[in-house]
Amino acid sequence: MSEHPPTGRGELRAMVRLGLPIVAVLLGMRGMSTVDVLMVGRYSEQALGAVSMANAWVWFVTMCCMGIVMAAEPLIAQAVGARDLPAISRHVQRGFVLVGLLAIPATLLIGGCVEPLLRATGQDSRVVPDATAYARIVSFGTLPVLAFALLRFTMQAFAKVRVIVIVILIANLVNALANYGLIFGHFGLPRLGVEGSAWATVLSRWLMATLLLAFSWPILGPHVRSFADPEARGRALRLRAIGRVVAIGLPIGLQSSLELGVFAATTLTVGRLGVEVIGGHQVALDLASIAFMVPMALGMAASVRVGHAVGRGDMPAARRVATVALILVTGTELVFAVGFLGMPRTLAQLYTPLEGVIGVATALLPIAGVFQLFDGLQAVATGVLRGVGATKSAMLVSLVGFWGIGFPVGLWLCFGARYGAVGMWWGLVAGLGAVAALLLVLARRRLAREITALSVD
Repeated sequence: MSEHPPTGRGELRAMVRLGLPIVAVLLGMRGMSTVDVLMVGRYSEQALGAVSMANAWVWFVTMCCMGIVMAAEPLIAQAVGARDLPAISRHVQRGFVLVGLLAIPATLLIGGCVEPLLRATGQDSRVVPDATAYARIVSFGTLPVLAFALLRFTMQAFAKVRVIVIVILIANLVNALANYGLIFGHFGLPRLGVEGSAWATVLSRWLMATLLLAFSWPILGPHVRSFADPEARGRALRLRAIGRVVAIGLPIGLQSSLELGVFAATTLTVGRLGVEVIGGHQVALDLASIAFMVPMALGMAASVRVGHAVGRGDMPAARRVATVALILVTGTELVFAVGFLGMPRTLAQLYTPLEGVIGVATALLPIAGVFQLFDGLQAVATGVLRGVGATKSAMLVSLVGFWGIGFPVGLWLCFGARYGAVGMWWGLVAGLGAVAALLLVLARRRLAREITALSVD
């Protein structure tokens, strides 16, 4: 059970202790996608475009479902802060129920919608078959990726993150070897290209979920086993309570999808400009996504720490968490900004030897350097709001900022002002800046008053 340090310096130490392992987890998860991109990028330019297009849809659907499951994190964190063991059990059990309910429609959407979506948006016909095959195979990994997400959010709420790091390290090794073998036909395996990368992803996801369930069982086992008691099971399965969990999680899922969706829409828009452009866009986007893992981790750590404080009824502690997290994210994002602004070509060359792709990525990475600070601030502000249970307001801000400002500005700059992919990326800067400013204002106002813990029973 968590105890809050009494000083700002103590909170800084606590945030770093929790945040660093989460950074490692997110970087490890991102590393799996990066390995996919690196290897298919060396297979062919067409393969790189196909995986990029397919993943735009795959992650849009996955993140929406994952956001709903993420409702477990503030609920469990607040229950941990209040030392309410029965509530922890109910929230864990409802989380598993939600995973089962969400996995079926998500699998069907991921596997069945990529081809019509790409054809409807006028994508390069050369990448459609491979993108379709990739998505259909990856859809078989939907259930385990959602189960792993629930287990990860639950362990984070307990501030037990090291075990997740171990699982991610093992999964990264398996994913890299499987990609290498199945894409290029090494180790006596068939040469499957894009489909090989998809099967490597499915294998890694099942491995991650299985290992984390086994390693976390000493903590989660008692909370899961109580489901066998008829009275406990009846409380866990109350439809009204599950509906309230969805009401908390759905805005998180929609916010994640709105943010990821604007990047996916940008990818689809840029895809109309040619294979080289989409390849360079994917390289730059992957590097920006790696950098985003740090503020995302700090946002998750802030959500847990704020949740613990709210569960104890300690609002000064919650405000202290927010201040420390914002200071940390500002410093780290400035470091990434310097890297993207100072050596874009060097970073792009890590991904591909194709000069056309490198040129596009080199033009886009400095823009990513500009939006780093905005991206970090909005991630931490989102985490703070999630920790207090204010999920709807963050969703509305994302709707206005990303889709009311960012994407329209990007479209105009891309096609109206004829800046191409560069214009779309400046639209992302505008959207992220607006979202960051609005979320910071909301977080400050929310923390200025007393807040009661979430209740779904």
